[in-house]
Amino acid sequence: MTTTVQHRRSETTGSEPAAGDILVGELAVNLADGKLFSKKTDGTIVTLAGNLTATTYYIPTSLGYITETPDFGTDFGLITATVSNGNTQETNTTSDVTFDSVETNILTIGGKQAVNGPAFRAYPTTGQTITSGSLQKVNFGGETFDTGGCFANNKFTPNVAGYYQLNSTIRLDGSNGTGECMIVIYKNGAEHARGWNSSGVQFASNFWSMSVSDLAYANGTTDYFEIYIQHGSGSDRTVTPYTNISFFSGCMIRGA
Repeated sequence: MTTTVQHRRSETTGSEPAAGDILVGELAVNLADGKLFSKKTDGTIVTLAGNLTATTYYIPTSLGYITETPDFGTDFGLITATVSNGNTQETNTTSDVTFDSVETNILTIGGKQAVNGPAFRAYPTTGQTITSGSLQKVNFGGETFDTGGCFANNKFTPNVAGYYQLNSTIRLDGSNGTGECMIVIYKNGAEHARGWNSSGVQFASNFWSMSVSDLAYANGTTDYFEIYIQHGSGSDRTVTPYTNISFFSGCMIRGA
């Protein structure tokens, strides 16, 4: 004679037995989630099958590693995996957080890249001549680094949408004169932020520097940034072409 044994069971997604629902060693199964549970002698409920394997997910180096524990799905939402260009991508569907593989080092939140966007530092390699009395774009012929390949033709065009810290210091050789001197971050061909700015009194005989620093939003496709300067000496002046004296740098500080 055949005896049929049926365990306590549920077909409700996310349903788990409480300590008072089953005896020590008794089994309970959630058919919807594919999980098997039992109770230990100390009264705690343990998962015997389903979502048991701890998996390490890589988020950018600055944040390190996190490990998915067996109850990760319950606490943070379902983890799903996809493969794109050979790289595994783990997605938390509840909070819409995506952890890409080691190859990409990318964390996205709500579909937007959160950290590890492009960073660059460029510097002039020639003594560019700047005429007196008008804003002129500074040429940067060398790069200290350019992580996203986003700096070219004297402009920074970020390929990831987000907010960027931009900095520049430019030194000019010669006296500054008494006319207006300034350094400006340009965005998409127009003035975005003016930094050092003065006029009226000559204070430098041999050289002087101008600096600017500001935050700016970039859409990750068409927005670009340049550096313009102006002096009022009345004669031509030359940009000092040393990497530690004149430069333009920037990096992404947060996602869009």
